[in-house]
Amino acid sequence: MVKPSVSAGSRDTARYAASEMAAARDHAQRLLEAGRTVLVQPYQDSVDIRGETALMFVNGRFSHAARKAALLAVGRPPTTEQVFVTGTMTAADPTTAEWNVAEAVLAATPFAPAELLYARVDLIEGSDGRPLLLELELVEPSMFLSYAPAQAGSQFAAAITAAAVA
Repeated sequence: MVKPSVSAGSRDTARYAASEMAAARDHAQRLLEAGRTVLVQPYQDSVDIRGETALMFVNGRFSHAARKAALLAVGRPPTTEQVFVTGTMTAADPTTAEWNVAEAVLAATPFAPAELLYARVDLIEGSDGRPLLLELELVEPSMFLSYAPAQAGSQFAAAITAAAVA
């Protein structure tokens, strides 16, 4: 998988088969020529079956989780003129293993959990079935609030207000 290091919603991200190395290199080169840094990640096949799970935290406390279905087909980057590539999302209940990994990821940051106004821990399943960190978002344009309990939006707004006043 080739993607820019700063992006959102799979924009400018593509998945390539081993036989498509030239296309993957061309994609990375286009990103570099545009002044962007590039990430190359191995694709986990479990994403096609299970998708990825995002756990959202506000002020260090768990708020809600969402599961996003796979967006990338081999050799076909998602095409969109929008900021985000649209996909299928559902509310999710994290597994114990996902919960444990998310907590470990947050504990590994240089911040106390309560210092993090917002955090999103994106996980996928590895080939051994254990959750793997895909991304840790500490500045994120989307909290997937439409997949959260009703109070999540007002709790986040209150946290922003409290941080602004402090």
